[in-house]
Amino acid sequence: MESLGMILSMNGGFIQDLAEILKRETEGINIVDHLLMLVVETLVILLLGRVFLKKGWISNWKVIYIMLVLAYINMLFSITIFNRMPGSREGIIHLNINLGFGLRTGHPSSWVLTFSLLNILLFIPFGILAYPIFRSYKRVLRILVVTMAGALTSLGIECIQLVTGRGMFEISDLVTNTAGSFIGVVMAAVFYHIKERVMKGKATNI
Repeated sequence: MESLGMILSMNGGFIQDLAEILKRETEGINIVDHLLMLVVETLVILLLGRVFLKKGWISNWKVIYIMLVLAYINMLFSITIFNRMPGSREGIIHLNINLGFGLRTGHPSSWVLTFSLLNILLFIPFGILAYPIFRSYKRVLRILVVTMAGALTSLGIECIQLVTGRGMFEISDLVTNTAGSFIGVVMAAVFYHIKERVMKGKATNI
């Protein structure tokens, strides 16, 4: 509690760190190129989706879902890999877990805490978008599978960063990314559960 209080007492530190981190992590991203890529992806999906819709192979919601998945994948790998110079962070491995609270060191850091929160937010869409893929699984198992899939995806990104020198291999990133996947999939599970209950209620009233 004392460590958390120290973090909260850092006037303006969180906002300043957030702005600096976002600036640094998006510095190599060309917005125009990514918008053009998204436009091309959207056009291709819409054209294919129109064909599949006519044949009854796919619904409008699935077309939108595919577009969201591709947009997220594009954003995820742009931020974590493609916007960084190869060899810029070569051979750096951090095996200690530091989330910024200062629980082990006694020295909380708003910079590290901001990074942890952003890593969690980065993978929340993963959990939300991955949940519908495992429809044949029971709800609890789906949550576990999606969370593990998020952990493996994060591990894959960390390994690519290490091998290409585009980033540091950090256990803290694995923990926060996995937490983000878990939060996202739980949000999706709650949403679909409420949706199912509403649909059942409407069917009963007919």
